[in-house]
Amino acid sequence: MRSRIGDAVPSLGATALLAILLAAISAATVTQDTWLALVAGREVVVHGLPTQNHLTVFGAGHIWVDQQWLAQAAFYGLDRFAGGGAVALGMAAALAAFGGASYLGSRGGTKPLAATAFLIAAVVADPWSIQVRAQELALPLYVALVALLLADEQRVRARTFLCWPIFVVWANVHGSVAFGVAIVCAYAVTARTRRTLALAAGCLVSAFASPYAINLPRYYWTMLVDPPFAGINVEWQPSWPGFLTIGFYLLATVTGVVVLRARNSFTRFEIVLLVLTFASAVVALRNIVWFAVAVVAVVPRRVAPGDPLYGRGVRTLAATCVAVMLATITYAATRHDADRSGSLTPSAAAAVAAAVEHTHGIVFADDLHADWILWHVPSARGRVAYDGRLEILSRAQLLRLIAMRDAASAVPLLARYSVVVETPARTRRLNRWGRVAYSDAATVVVVRPAALLRVGQRWRRCRSTTPSVPGVCV
Repeated sequence: MRSRIGDAVPSLGATALLAILLAAISAATVTQDTWLALVAGREVVVHGLPTQNHLTVFGAGHIWVDQQWLAQAAFYGLDRFAGGGAVALGMAAALAAFGGASYLGSRGGTKPLAATAFLIAAVVADPWSIQVRAQELALPLYVALVALLLADEQRVRARTFLCWPIFVVWANVHGSVAFGVAIVCAYAVTARTRRTLALAAGCLVSAFASPYAINLPRYYWTMLVDPPFAGINVEWQPSWPGFLTIGFYLLATVTGVVVLRARNSFTRFEIVLLVLTFASAVVALRNIVWFAVAVVAVVPRRVAPGDPLYGRGVRTLAATCVAVMLATITYAATRHDADRSGSLTPSAAAAVAAAVEHTHGIVFADDLHADWILWHVPSARGRVAYDGRLEILSRAQLLRLIAMRDAASAVPLLARYSVVVETPARTRRLNRWGRVAYSDAATVVVVRPAALLRVGQRWRRCRSTTPSVPGVCV
């Protein structure tokens, strides 16, 4: 037991430092995907598993395959129970994933500095991995899968088949379960035994263990092969060299040098895992996280091997690291509970809520604000033009949305809308359409004249009654 604790101390120390970093930037981890998860979770809990979209105007009546329903329900349930529980759950999932990967990379002993450096480099390479969204809950499942395959690389044991229940849960948490199947198939190819083929076949079947099983083939085809938002959504674009990908290519370069210099110490599956995850990361920005976690799980002990820590203080040090992580998770949750506006200022949040709640018309908001509105103003359900679920829209609808967001052509296309909530850059030419009810550096609320009087009255009352509490005015 003491040797295992000694092996874990470098990874625990690195994870504790990561926890402090995440607590410091916890407000930045709340994005539009966070509100999307909460809104969809509320739909699942209140109205049951959705099959058609009833949240937005553009997607009204469209088929909605809510493959991530379990993750969304977990976010919603914990947030309702514990206030800022969504942030706490996301932060705990990220720490469990990166900490678990760091432990895998430190087995047999490694220097604490190496474990910390690779862990921080992985987060820098893909900062989207620490955002509070459904994908975060898939990361611990991915690490558990990699741990099983690395431990049983020589032969498939009974415990290796624990991959099946992992996939059953993963199939209801996030669409990246398809990438997990690809990893198991690569593992089966490297081992080439009947048991590995049975393992891969079982994982493939388990990936369809969902209430949406019949619709999942079409869903995966849409998301992975023919997405309507190709070229529109930044995270689905290739990882071309640039400012956003500097960390990724630096991490990939260091990993490549280590693999070439110490290639005899890497197993065949480890090399296949690194190559497969790197290729997927090049294909799309949102896939960088799988490569980053794989690097943390495989490379550190090859760079700076070291003896495991022993002595009386090892357990105390490990317990201290765990206590730091628990304390930072609690702090992040309570901090977010006190500031429910996320990236919006309290004044902007109150102005948006007042405009949307009391115009009773259709709202056009960008994906930064749409799901926030749906979450904080329940009466906006069915009145928001679109939200972050771009996969339920057609290509033609997405191109029309781009035209509507273009300030030069938005005025005639927004004739049926009562409120526009956008960023300042996209609302400069909307003065002919309505009047600016609120404006700051990140948010502009434009209201049509017919609704402006009611909004102004409501906004003044909101400021006088709830000056520091963002959300729906009461």
